[in-house]
Amino acid sequence: MISRECKRLAEVDFPIAVVSRHAVREKSIRHGHPSTLHLWWARRPLAACRAMLMALLLPDPCHSLCPDDFKLQARALLPKAVGPLDDGDAALRKKLLDFIGSFANWDNSANPTYLEVARGLVRAAYPEEPPLVVDPFAGGGSIPLEALRVGCEAFASDLNPGRLSHPQGDARRHPPPRPGAGRRTAARRSRHQEGGREGTGRVLPA
Repeated sequence: MISRECKRLAEVDFPIAVVSRHAVREKSIRHGHPSTLHLWWARRPLAACRAMLMALLLPDPCHSLCPDDFKLQARALLPKAVGPLDDGDAALRKKLLDFIGSFANWDNSANPTYLEVARGLVRAAYPEEPPLVVDPFAGGGSIPLEALRVGCEAFASDLNPGRLSHPQGDARRHPPPRPGAGRRTAARRSRHQEGGREGTGRVLPA
């Protein structure tokens, strides 16, 4: 298990330019993309979520507390996707970042080789059990979906009952809320809570 003191890749570097290009391109992809399943007005790009999850999960090989076993397994896995590595921890860090940038490409998101390498890296970093990714405001489900893709366990929730699983037909029946709907919903909830407190006050202590 990686110690808490060991820095993750995201704390030292991140291929933001490459990931951003893939995230922008992803908006124009329709065939096979989860965004075609249902409408969501604040969907997070899968490319960005996938890349950031990997950068947050994996340790920085240049940090003194990075496990040696992780480095050995990473050196065995990465050439399958991004070619041979040079010696040294700095070269390993660069290849990890190159892999994260390439894996952000939608065309590689279901590639068996990239999936094997990504899941192998996560297992190398967390050999005891898969890491748990918790997203209490999951919305369209981008973060938990990508967590499952790379071999994590995921727990997701959202206040909106239309999250994650609306088929396309349901999305048409449940459009995004109209302006002012949130204030009306909050007012109804407030009245309901007041009534509940008045109703339970007779049998429950304050």
